[in-house]
Amino acid sequence: MKHIPIVFPISFMVILVVIFFSGAYAIAEGAAAGQTGTASTQAGQGLDWYQSAAAWVCPLH
Repeated sequence: MKHIPIVFPISFMVILVVIFFSGAYAIAEGAAAGQTGTASTQAGQGLDWYQSAAAWVCPLH
């Protein structure tokens, strides 16, 4: 039976981590740039969904 070299699972994990953190950065960047999409913020109403998501995702990076 052939064994998988250790470099393949390690590189797979590195790729998954990079994808996760680049997605977290994209969410945070979208919220910081004020890209609202279909939602809009009015004074006194709090945060939109993307701003709330960025508040939870930003501490990860």
